[in-house]
Parts: sequence; C-alpha cells; structure tokens
Amino acid sequence: MWPDGPTTPQQQANIVNGIARQAGLALTATHTKGTTSDLISYLTQPDTAVIVTIGWDNDHIPQIARNVDRRNRAGGGAPLGLNAHAMLLVAHDPNHLDWLGDPAPWGFVNSWEDGSDPSVAREIFWIPDADFTQAWEHSIPTVGKNNILVITNSPVQQVTSTPTPDTTPTPTPTPQRHPPPP
Repeated sequence: MWPDGPTTPQQQANIVNGIARQAGLALTATHTKGTTSDLISYLTQPDTAVIVTIGWDNDHIPQIARNVDRRNRAGGGAPLGLNAHAMLLVAHDPNHLDWLGDPAPWGFVNSWEDGSDPSVAREIFWIPDADFTQAWEHSIPTVGKNNILVITNSPVQQVTSTPTPDTTPTPTPTPQRHPPPP
C-alpha cells in the first residue's frame, strides 16, 4: 500500500496470478470474504491453499504461538494501532490444546518463522478460537474483515485431437485409359 507497508489481500491475489502467468503455472488466486465454516471447507479441498488475513489493535492482541514456544509471537505497536498479518491456514483441530492446556484449534504456517531452526521449522502456530475470531473479524482499514486468499492448482488437461499429417501426401496417379484398338 506504501513503501515497506502491507500488502492487501487483493494485491496478494494479483501477485500470485502474475507469477503464475509469467511462470506458466496452473495456479489461480482469488480474494474473497468468508466464514469460519468456509475456512474449514477449504482445508478439505485438494489442490487448494488458503491465506487468511487477520488484524488487531494494541488492546486486543491475539495469542499466536507454537507449542514449543511459551510466548505469544503477536505484538502491538504498529502505527495507529493497525496491526495485521497474513498466514497460510493448514489445520483446524477442535481437540488441539496450546501449551497452557487451553483449546487452540486454528493452525497456521507463519512467515514469522524462517525455518532456520530445525528444531521448530515444522511447528505450526496455533490460535485459540476466541482470539482467531476477534482478529479475523477485526476490520482493517481499506481491507475490511474476514479476508481469504484462495489459491488453487488446476492442472492443465490434455486436449486430444485427431492427428493431422505433417506432410502433404503425394497424389496417386490416375491410370490412363487408352481407347481400345480399332
């Protein structure tokens, strides 16, 4: 939106679609609004990835943590208290508990982790339901709330056609008829 600023979900869709077009990938990204039921449904769809954008103010910071972390990775302090973040949704497990033993069913791959620490590189970040709902329904200026970026992989289908010859056939000469002798 401005230099070193955030990228809106609409811009995220444009970026994915532009990269797919340039690289010849069968990906399509669409920005939409949705419900938590939509998110759970997307998790069951093959060849589909969902990036969720959440927001919060400095007084309502959501708990976003890995089970191996005993600290909240989210923070406040953004200009004007407009905190926002986009993450790849990878799990919804109503039975999952955070490190305090509280329900935290929403699981994400989070760009806050760069993968350099192999002991936690595969850890999912979990968010309690109430924190997720509050952050996802937080209205972000110019973006709104309940933002979903749906990325689908649509393999190109092979088109079958009737083969055509790649050379023009040589015509067969027509036999000459001669009149019978007199």
